[in-house]
Amino acid sequence: MNIVKKAELFATIAHKAVGQKRKYSGEDYIVHPINVKTILSDFGFSEDDNLLAGALLHDVVEDTDIPFELIEQEFNVDVANIVFDVTNPSKLYPDLNRKARKEMDLEHLKSAMVRSMALKLADVLSNAPSIIREDPNFAQVWVKEAYRVIEVCKAGSDVIYEEAKYALGLYRV
Repeated sequence: MNIVKKAELFATIAHKAVGQKRKYSGEDYIVHPINVKTILSDFGFSEDDNLLAGALLHDVVEDTDIPFELIEQEFNVDVANIVFDVTNPSKLYPDLNRKARKEMDLEHLKSAMVRSMALKLADVLSNAPSIIREDPNFAQVWVKEAYRVIEVCKAGSDVIYEEAKYALGLYRV
């Protein structure tokens, strides 16, 4: 089994094991990581199997009990590093206020690999339509944060950056 298929199966099982669903649609959570992988594939990263595997696994450490070490063991160091780059370190500090957590996460992203930044741009692009459409109150906060994320990650992909910026621009405060 190739690394991308293995990552899809692994992520599907990991998210299903904790009963995770998409917030607004109730779909199985794996639809989001698959969408992120598809965005990367469609915008020039179709040959980077480690990045595509990382896209499928990008929320596993953050949203389940699976540690980075298991990602490295089951896949490889590069995939684990990609997942590390896009995993919010603020998850370890739930008592911090949102602003402090988001600042911590942005600082972490600044040192990410360029490929990981492309993944984060694809993540924002994937999340924007449902958040803007389904939760306009939360979107007031999230869109501002997402603009900051895409600015930090702009080096990852000019085209995904422009698409994410356009998607965020559809929200009017």
